[in-house]
Amino acid sequence: MVKRYLLKIIVLISAFSFAYAQQNLRGWHTQGQTFLIWEHSGTVPQDTTYEIYRSPQPINSLSNAIRIGRVFANNGENKRIQQYVPNAHWKIPDTLGGLYTIGNNEAYFVVTPDSVRTSYYAVVLFNDTIVSSSNTIGPIQETIEPVACIIQYQSSIVTIYSHWIDGRTNYNAGRPDYPVMGNQYSNGLGFNFAVWKRGDSLVNLPMVVGLHGGGSNLIEEGLFFKNLLSNGLFVTFDDVIPARHLGLFVEYNTFWFGYANTFNPFVFSLPNNSAVVVNYTARRLWWEIEWLKRNLPIDSTRISVNGISMGGTGTLLHTQLKPYLFSAGLSYVPVIKGIKVLNDQYRVYPVFGTPNQNLPTNFDGNPGIYDLLDGEWRLQQPHSDWPFTLIVSGKNDTNATWSEKPAMYRQLDSSRTGFALYWDEREHLNWNGAHFQFSEHLKLTYLTRFHNNQSFPAFSNTDLDLITPGRQPDPGNGNPNNGDPWGTWSGYLEWDPGSIIDNPDRWSVIMWVVYQSSDPNDIPDADTILADVTLRRLQQFHPQPGFIYAWDLVRIANGETLQSGNVSVDNAGLVTINNLLLIKEPLRLTVWGPVAIAETKISDGNILLSQVYPNPFTTSTDIKYILKKPSQVELKIYNLAGQLIKTLVDKHQKPGEYIIDWDGKDDNKCFVPSGVFFLRMNVNNASQIKKLLFLSKVR
Repeated sequence: MVKRYLLKIIVLISAFSFAYAQQNLRGWHTQGQTFLIWEHSGTVPQDTTYEIYRSPQPINSLSNAIRIGRVFANNGENKRIQQYVPNAHWKIPDTLGGLYTIGNNEAYFVVTPDSVRTSYYAVVLFNDTIVSSSNTIGPIQETIEPVACIIQYQSSIVTIYSHWIDGRTNYNAGRPDYPVMGNQYSNGLGFNFAVWKRGDSLVNLPMVVGLHGGGSNLIEEGLFFKNLLSNGLFVTFDDVIPARHLGLFVEYNTFWFGYANTFNPFVFSLPNNSAVVVNYTARRLWWEIEWLKRNLPIDSTRISVNGISMGGTGTLLHTQLKPYLFSAGLSYVPVIKGIKVLNDQYRVYPVFGTPNQNLPTNFDGNPGIYDLLDGEWRLQQPHSDWPFTLIVSGKNDTNATWSEKPAMYRQLDSSRTGFALYWDEREHLNWNGAHFQFSEHLKLTYLTRFHNNQSFPAFSNTDLDLITPGRQPDPGNGNPNNGDPWGTWSGYLEWDPGSIIDNPDRWSVIMWVVYQSSDPNDIPDADTILADVTLRRLQQFHPQPGFIYAWDLVRIANGETLQSGNVSVDNAGLVTINNLLLIKEPLRLTVWGPVAIAETKISDGNILLSQVYPNPFTTSTDIKYILKKPSQVELKIYNLAGQLIKTLVDKHQKPGEYIIDWDGKDDNKCFVPSGVFFLRMNVNNASQIKKLLFLSKVR
């Protein structure tokens, strides 16, 4: 009786498994990837998943094959675009130049080979080991070819492309042309991006990257923002990792960065302390942008980025991690000061781990993920110039809360990096009636005027009211009821990118207080604005620390000089002109030189430039200095024009006393003419300049 009962159970299980088991496995290699398709019949339980195995030999048993992936049985649906393309299923390339659409009763997997090879594949139900002619295939000859993006949908409004990522345990093991964009659990996952065409231009198109918010997708982002671009391409990308956790299908977001290398979409768990958060999503985004640059008529100097909410946070992240890829950024309602405020054990912790773990990332120095996503932390790290970036926040935002914003706005502004900072009455997603709702500066078209290979004036410390104490407008202390209900720092100031002169000996730009706009709220009531201007992203004009440059501010209409003076270059090589009084008409700021060098001293007590003797000198002079700790030392001689004449030292030196001789010759071993020269000593990040007088005996 017991044997008969057990036999009945086995028969039922076998019959049930057969009802939706994989069958008719097919596969081919084309366009740099191998595509596998198989069928299942009958109703497939929601939790059904398949495992994919590979071997260089025919697969008679899974013991001689390696598992390379796992997928959900319903993965044939392209769910992320179904809002725009009803009932969309993935389309994959066939070997004849056409497309094959995954059917309702089919599933699929995509392999990215990393070498020329012969492969055999098997597809089995999860935890099954049965292989037969219906679920194995091979041999398939695989080669290394550029991975192509495949059109999923095309109309006069939008073209949707897709590609399938290479996921591996070793996140540095990808092909040079196709990096690892996922871990071993997301291998073969497909991603879409949508290209929304705006205007009639056909060549040299500006491109605005669109990053959607949490819980949204590339379609919603495109439909919401595309009309804010008058001409060019608006390309919306997707940030999602589909998973089934705790009995539910869920879609995780990665804040446009990545996720733990141990994240498993099939098993809910938190990363352990040995996990690393890898920039899988960022790699994919950057690769997709490079593919677009190669395949569409894009002006690669005019690629800007826009995002909302999580996408706004991503905008700040990418303009700062990859500054020379982007020309400008526009960030709507972002979380600026990290994502610790989310404190979400279900949405964030599985992806990044907990704030207490602060898992390391794969970036240089392995900064913690909660540090790297923190705008305040990034601001405090040494970094190259970032692109001009606009940020708009809402005082009534209960998601990306206002409480953090005033303090962060002050830090961003004082960095003199190049931010235009806005705030008004908006909520997180409800912007109706907000003061800057229709601002021309907060539309995508505005971003297309900037270039990633062009310098710009970074405004800071602006003040619209010179009578009222303190800077005006005032965002307050973080309480929504404190401070001005709306305002902007630097958003009322404008410049003409086409007017910029960036030469080795001078830099110039035309700028003004906004006096024309389709939105009257772009125009301030104040006729004058006091502002500091820092020269950023300089291309040919490279001021040296310690040198003095001249500047003037001239009215375009009549050539009248309104302000002028001299400015010293700081130790970081930055030129900041303070207290410029800008008005509602074009003014040209010009900086030129150097005109002099200011003697300075190193304040670090571990370094002592103790003596230059003799000075003046006729044949040679001895330069004596003492290092109290190991240091990177530069000792260089410049003339009055700021030109490098002689490099005396440029190397790492141990602690001790050093005496360096200069014989009055340049790097070409020729005597320099009599005159004033400047000795510049750089030790680590500190500089000191001393004046030398050489009286040549050469006639």
